[in-house]
Amino acid sequence: MNLKDIDLKDSKYKRIGILPYTKIKKEIFFFFSISSYDYEMGDFGGGIEKGEHPIHAALREYEEESYNIFGTLCEKDIIHLKCLPNGNEDNLTILYPFKSKNKEELYKLKLKFEQIYSTKTKPEELENCSICFLNQLQLKNALMNFNDNIIDGIQYFKIYHILYNTLSCYTDYLVLLN
Repeated sequence: MNLKDIDLKDSKYKRIGILPYTKIKKEIFFFFSISSYDYEMGDFGGGIEKGEHPIHAALREYEEESYNIFGTLCEKDIIHLKCLPNGNEDNLTILYPFKSKNKEELYKLKLKFEQIYSTKTKPEELENCSICFLNQLQLKNALMNFNDNIIDGIQYFKIYHILYNTLSCYTDYLVLLN
């Protein structure tokens, strides 16, 4: 489902976020924010303020939380993107494909994010302290083992429960995403 296919005008969505992903060769990597408060993985999103249009909330939250390291977005950039509504119609996650040539670039994005974070006046007041990326199999394992932090010897951060509720409905879709 694309974002343009959803009636957002009178929606009951309370939260919206953007989940960047990239495809390198045949492998897809999803980028998650790491919360400064509880170290949970989340999308780059948050609550929709009263009177705020959900698309504007998504763009605002993305800019606040990602520092635009995946690129600057505007409404026309995201309106045609695929999105994942959850069954309760209270959370909507927009899948944002960005280009990356190799895994080394992914590590550079992580480093860039952490450098920006460290230059903030009061980093302890910022919502996210880092980012991480998971490939499709790692994401599927994290979704299937929600309460475990270590899966097959790999340390995972727990996925934010609202995002988990959304992504777990689409596990097979995310693994096959093109």
